[in-house]
Amino acid sequence: MNCYRYLEEEYVNSFLEEGKLRLSSLEKFKKYKDKERGDKTEGRSMVVDYSKGTISFSQAKANAYILCGSSELNPSIAEALQRNSCLEIKSIHDFASRIGMKIGALAYAFSKCFYENKERFLLEEENSLPIGRQGNRRSFRLHFLRKNFEGQPNISEIQYLEEFFIKSKNYSHQKELRIIWLLDNKDQVEESYDVVCPEAAYYCRKINIPYNNTEV
Repeated sequence: MNCYRYLEEEYVNSFLEEGKLRLSSLEKFKKYKDKERGDKTEGRSMVVDYSKGTISFSQAKANAYILCGSSELNPSIAEALQRNSCLEIKSIHDFASRIGMKIGALAYAFSKCFYENKERFLLEEENSLPIGRQGNRRSFRLHFLRKNFEGQPNISEIQYLEEFFIKSKNYSHQKELRIIWLLDNKDQVEESYDVVCPEAAYYCRKINIPYNNTEV
């Protein structure tokens, strides 16, 4: 699975030539004003359990930086995002591990986003999910980068990361794929983080928009 990150051409060139890349946080996503990128409900969902007659709110808890892309190479997505170029990540594992080691992350995970209502009803029939579901919560495979670190979060807790990947159906046309890097609980996550990692650029290439299918 490849990841396609739609950007202005200058930022694609900057990464491929110098390794400069900006990672973001859920808080940053909440502050974007344009409707294609901004989502004030990022990282939150409401759970309605009819069997218990309860309503609860679920919030992403893990410290994490995020890189957003798409699972599809499609000019219409670039047009919606008003971007004129695309960075193709050809090996997500190699790319994510290089970035993760550079920023001192504990682990990384990636997945396509799930487009659904922000309200999740626990008595609905469970869908078939490619990465598994335990009970009524999705679980994600973590790829660890460090061992014996201080302040380790509870493993069973950080495996539940679905609030990072749940999006409103209004954004389904983006076919979003996210890579997240988890940090120690003691680390402070800024709204955005500029990393320089030229070794990660080896696993990427530039695609011009619009593109020619015969070249991809």
